[in-house]
Amino acid sequence: MFWTNVKYLDAHILKQNEQLKYENPTEENKLKIKALQLERKDLQAQYRKVIKKMKTYDAGQEIVQEKLKEKEINKEKTQDIPS
Repeated sequence: MFWTNVKYLDAHILKQNEQLKYENPTEENKLKIKALQLERKDLQAQYRKVIKKMKTYDAGQEIVQEKLKEKEINKEKTQDIPS
């Protein structure tokens, strides 16, 4: 019975300590949180830029492939025409 109460009290104290950490963060922790949030925003912006470049690159590759196919078709057409 005694150990059960101690374990319960221990768990309760740990829970209260965790709540205090989140409810009353120190200035140092606030600055760390702010820095991490800014870093996250920066990484998200970089990610969006990379995705946009990839889409642009893919679209450019498709255009090049289409033009190459058109050139091949035109070559074949000119070769097929008897002189």
